[in-house]
Amino acid sequence: MSDQTITPIVDNSPLFLIDPSGLAPCKIDAKCRANRTTPLRIIRIGTLGIVNIKHCYIGVTDANGETSIISAGPDRNDFHKMTSGVKPLKDSYEKNNFNKDKDLKLKCSNGDDPCHQVDCLVAAGKAYQNNFPVYDFRGQKAPNSNSFTNQVTQACGLTYSFPRFATGSGFQP
Repeated sequence: MSDQTITPIVDNSPLFLIDPSGLAPCKIDAKCRANRTTPLRIIRIGTLGIVNIKHCYIGVTDANGETSIISAGPDRNDFHKMTSGVKPLKDSYEKNNFNKDKDLKLKCSNGDDPCHQVDCLVAAGKAYQNNFPVYDFRGQKAPNSNSFTNQVTQACGLTYSFPRFATGSGFQP
């Protein structure tokens, strides 16, 4: 037997297998993108500190080190259909924004294993669109990407601080 111990890896709590040191391979990033295109927005941001959050999504890295994007919103071919799902980062619409978009602050976690939470987010992301067979792309009677991100993370035991101006993040079905 060696004198080595594994308790530092699990935060001196081997019964609960907690890994706050980041040694576990899985990672979760909830991100939001501000509306960067309108000159009026730039003026408002600079003078009033107001940012309109255009799009939120979830980035996950699984046990194999593969990063994927979990997102939802109107189907690009039919705005009256909801689409949600998981795509590898390299194939997603977020590939050019992932490192630029704002990371949301994690407020609360149920303490579950990060890899289990990644699996939960992937499953919830794939199934989410089934909750909305009739979809109103204006977000009044159906979620947008911001409310999707909020609801799916909460369903998997994670609570994030959403920016105050994340349009639709408070939507409840």
